[in-house]
Amino acid sequence: MPGPPKIHNDPKYKLWHALTEAGHYTKSFSQYKEQFSNPDKLAKLYKDLKQDGYYTKPNESFIKQFFPGANTTTGNAGPAPNRYKSTRDYLSDDRQTLLDNMKMEQEFKSKYNDPTLWTRYAYMNRDEHLKDMLVDNENKVDSYVLGGLLSAEGLVDEMHGVASDDPSISVKDFGGYTDPISAVQWTGTDDWARRYDEFKKKGLTSLKPDLTGKMSHPDSLDYYFMPSGTPFINERGQEMYSADFLSTKGAINAMSSYAKNIENMLDSTKVPLTPQEKEMLTYIGYNYGENGLIKRMTGAKNGTDVVTKFREEKPDVYNKAMKRYNVASHLRQNKAFERDGGFVSMK
Repeated sequence: MPGPPKIHNDPKYKLWHALTEAGHYTKSFSQYKEQFSNPDKLAKLYKDLKQDGYYTKPNESFIKQFFPGANTTTGNAGPAPNRYKSTRDYLSDDRQTLLDNMKMEQEFKSKYNDPTLWTRYAYMNRDEHLKDMLVDNENKVDSYVLGGLLSAEGLVDEMHGVASDDPSISVKDFGGYTDPISAVQWTGTDDWARRYDEFKKKGLTSLKPDLTGKMSHPDSLDYYFMPSGTPFINERGQEMYSADFLSTKGAINAMSSYAKNIENMLDSTKVPLTPQEKEMLTYIGYNYGENGLIKRMTGAKNGTDVVTKFREEKPDVYNKAMKRYNVASHLRQNKAFERDGGFVSMK
């Protein structure tokens, strides 16, 4: 009897196999061939591979090596399709984008009584590299919960300011030794350096301190931070030891350490929580501090009691948490972090 077809000699198969083995593609070979028979999607695949530094030759070489004979005539003059279903560039100056922005503003006003909150959603929904970092965070915190946490931090405003000046710049371009990401100003991880040993012991971070600041890790900035040598006093009079992260991915992973630690603490109290209550209390713990959160968990019958306590006793904390919750809800409603097409960014 004849053996199975030798598809291992197919150039398409070689790339598919390499991508799937590395965890960068999630569909079958037959689906892969069908998907990238579309010239627009093939152009997007090449763009992603080159942008992430995994293919450096011209597009013509890429097609000749992996898709010989493929149709490369794209059907539109615009960019290839996005990797995530709801990604939209709110900065475009066309009339339809203007109308969409106005509609979104009204939606946030009617649904959340906050007409300005839509910008937090829009800033985050625009950048697919940020979405990759949130989805792939090292503690596997729900990407929508982590997105809600990030939505109220300075990184989001920085994204908007930079993109307004140069739309080609992504959060993946932030960081480095000359312009690191401030834990205090950008991510709300004010006491990262102080708590690092705790998180490391708990297995919540793979980050490492860089005590030299001398470009000693130029190819692996995602895994290092520079601890602050001197403390500062926060708004509640607490002494904090901050840090600077060398990449956005490192900063996002640090945030996931905080989030996962809070979730673990909530689980340990044995207080019954709905998923929505747990999410809300995670935001509260991130903003208000774990000690204050757990103190109010003591003796509580359920999550509703705890959330009510904060709404009545700490309305400012509650309202800030609600803003995060509402942005996360809108991201979730629009499936903002749902990948489309099987391809997973390699950065």
